[in-house]
Formats: sequence, C-alpha cells, structure tokens
Amino acid sequence: MTWKRIILFVGVLACLSIGWYLVSPLFINQVVNEEVIPLSTATSKEEPSDSPSDQEVLTEQEPEVMTAVFQGADSLHNVSGTLLYYKETEKPYLRFEDFESTNGPDLYVYLVKQGQDTKDGLSIGELKGNIGNQNYPLPEGVTLEDGDSIVIWCKQFDVDFGFATVEKGE
Repeated sequence: MTWKRIILFVGVLACLSIGWYLVSPLFINQVVNEEVIPLSTATSKEEPSDSPSDQEVLTEQEPEVMTAVFQGADSLHNVSGTLLYYKETEKPYLRFEDFESTNGPDLYVYLVKQGQDTKDGLSIGELKGNIGNQNYPLPEGVTLEDGDSIVIWCKQFDVDFGFATVEKGE
C-alpha cells in the first residue's frame, strides 16, 4: 500500500512541476535593462583643400543603423518595441528598445532570411527577458540585409511569438 502512495505522490509532483514550467511564464516577467553598447565611430582622414597636404582632418562617420518595429505573431503571442541593428566593423549587434513580449518557455532570438522557416534560421541566443532594453551581439561574419527578420521563437513548441523585419535606415 505504501508503494502505491509513493508512486501517486511522485506522479502528482511531476504533474505539478510540468504544469508550473508551462504556466508560470504567463504571469512571471523577466525584466532586463542593459545599457547601450558604446559605439566606436569610424574615422576617416580628409585633406582640407586650403591647407598643406601634410595636415589631415579627422571626420566622424555615423555607424550604419537599420531599424524595425516588433509586431506580434497572433492574438496570443504579442511582441512590441523597436529593433536597432548597429553594423560596425568590429562588433555588429542588435538592440531591443522598449521591448515587451508575451512570456513563454524556451524563447530564443532568431535571424531569419526571406522565405526561410524560423527553425531553419540562425539562433542569436536565448531571449534575456520578456521586458526591457537588451543587446545581442551577432556572431562573427553575420550581417543583416534589407528584408531579414529577427524573430522571437519558442523553440520547444515551434511557435513564433513575434518578429521585426529590418529596413535600411535613413
């Protein structure tokens, strides 16, 4: 009789644990507030037209920035905020500003090319939090192009929560 109670207790405990894992993200938020990564602006040398050729003037060039607005995948999976893509020669990265997402288990940030399924995209990493400003460095050699999407994806259930499609900034 005691073995049946032990098995029943373990079964109930397992069900409660699984239930907590699946349901808790719906009402527990993970807030992140990372600072902007300082940009090392590129400089170029220009020769002024009315000075000797041995003098040079350094001018700062603004880094290329692509922007997009996050939108939810459907009525149950909502994502909002702004995506900024800083393309620098040293360390390109993504920044989510005023970001907010429906929480869920196993959420990841994926780079998805046009016409590609999310699961076939490139994982940028696990979502740091469902609320707040966040930075995601891109792997070496990876760049974003017009029409690429950054997708918030639940890997466990193969569900898109939302996306932002980048466009070249002005």
